[in-house]
Amino acid sequence: MIIDVRTFLGVKEGELWEDWIVNYGADMSGTTPEQVKATMAKYPADETGDAIVQQMDEAGVDKSILVCPDHGLHRGVGDKMSLNEYIALVYSAVKRHPGRLYLIAGIDPRRPDAVKFIDRVYKEYGIVGVALATQQGFYPNDRICYPIYDRCQELGIPITIYGAPEIHPLYSASSRPILVDTVAIDFPELKIVLNKCMSAWWEEAATLARHKPNIYMDTANSQIMAMMKPRWEFYRQLRLLMSIGTPKKIMFASAWPIYSWWRPVNHVNFIKLIKSPPPEVQALGIEFSEEEMADYFGGNAARIFRLEAR
Repeated sequence: MIIDVRTFLGVKEGELWEDWIVNYGADMSGTTPEQVKATMAKYPADETGDAIVQQMDEAGVDKSILVCPDHGLHRGVGDKMSLNEYIALVYSAVKRHPGRLYLIAGIDPRRPDAVKFIDRVYKEYGIVGVALATQQGFYPNDRICYPIYDRCQELGIPITIYGAPEIHPLYSASSRPILVDTVAIDFPELKIVLNKCMSAWWEEAATLARHKPNIYMDTANSQIMAMMKPRWEFYRQLRLLMSIGTPKKIMFASAWPIYSWWRPVNHVNFIKLIKSPPPEVQALGIEFSEEEMADYFGGNAARIFRLEAR
């Protein structure tokens, strides 16, 4: 079974958000913003979820978790629709594809009714987790986040927290993995998933996951490293993440469709790349057992997000 724990509906949230993505894409791909815009224009908004499910079918992905991030309080992002409109739209895609798509609701803890929002969407939409976009400038160990942690712990659903540097004008300092250390201790029954753990602070994330029983990791954003040279570095880092953080703590994630907007990568070739390391990688002695791959691609996610019975 393959479960992708971090994907998006492919809806353009607002003009400022698009500008960030365009500039980031140009920087990462070595092209111009105009070229990135031209590529993005080839991808129509996927409001129904049909596009992601089609690619899931082609790649053999069984389930994907759609994240509905809350960017509304940060410099005009989300200016095309409110958070309630956005999550209703994402849920409509989840409802259209039962058993294939699931929903994580994002919420900014600075919103006055954040906990009430979680209660409502858990009841109405059956969310499988809550996302905190700490790159918006709030810190995960700030007490303003604690009511959200408390409610997620009561509901038995994971909290996902950004764990990597972020593009301008979002913040990186508030997304250091070490900042969740206190949270993990104060909420021992709360499952905490750090996003994008093959980025700059991967060793910090892996070490935390090893020493804190309720901290986990996903590998969204790793397509970037997989496309860089030397290719073996991607596999080396994935091997070390499993060895340091333990194979039961790491989950496959693609952040689809964002990186396909400027890189020749999709579910099909990315999964094939992970499952079939090139000869130079094998020659270095970098190997993954069948059990490790089974846990990474789906077993861990099914257990952590309680998808076995869904």
